[in-house]
Amino acid sequence: MDLGCGAHLFCTKALLEKFPQLGCLLATDKTLILLKEIMEDEFLAEYRRSSVLQFHLLDIADSSSLEDCRNRVDKIVCRNVFQHIANKEMAFQNMYDLLKPGGHAGILFNIANPFEKWLQRISTNWAQYRTNMAILYYPANLEDGYYKTVLEDIGFRVVLCERSDVPRQFLNDENLLIELLSLTIMILEIPEDRMTQFKEESVSIFKELIGYSGSGPIRYEVSDLLLLAIKP
Repeated sequence: MDLGCGAHLFCTKALLEKFPQLGCLLATDKTLILLKEIMEDEFLAEYRRSSVLQFHLLDIADSSSLEDCRNRVDKIVCRNVFQHIANKEMAFQNMYDLLKPGGHAGILFNIANPFEKWLQRISTNWAQYRTNMAILYYPANLEDGYYKTVLEDIGFRVVLCERSDVPRQFLNDENLLIELLSLTIMILEIPEDRMTQFKEESVSIFKELIGYSGSGPIRYEVSDLLLLAIKP
């Protein structure tokens, strides 16, 4: 199961390329959006025609959506989903319930991300233009070993719990602004006559949050947590 497959099915494609003999791969998300390019993808079409690739609506944060798959899944891969979930502990429990005994789970998600704090600041400063109250990023518990303990308390045997601090960068303000605007379009509708001010403030706040020195590429860091676990 690709849990939280997204619209572009990046992880789904990678799994099929790596393991072409898979008997069945469930691509799941709480809102399934099948883009035209996905429907016309010949590589995926072969797997869809043979029913190896199947699409299912499933919200890992909502236990009522799991009934059809409970205790039936051999392996779960979940990439960059948990930073968007408020109750991560409940979602881990639901993942455990999906797996068969002996089933494996591989989970990768952001636990620290400057975009999270940036969104909080910019949406507060421009609250009068808020069109969507959805929260895009939910903070993670940064206590060392916290999520390993959570999984073990649920019943998982944790094989790996590894934090990695990944350096990233934007070459210039224009590249940074493209990313910032792609996030704000989901929650803010800024009038055209205030867009210049909004863009300047957006870049300024992000640079302040990462402690930008004022010269060269805009470097920042994202912290990921990788969890590999088995249901006994």
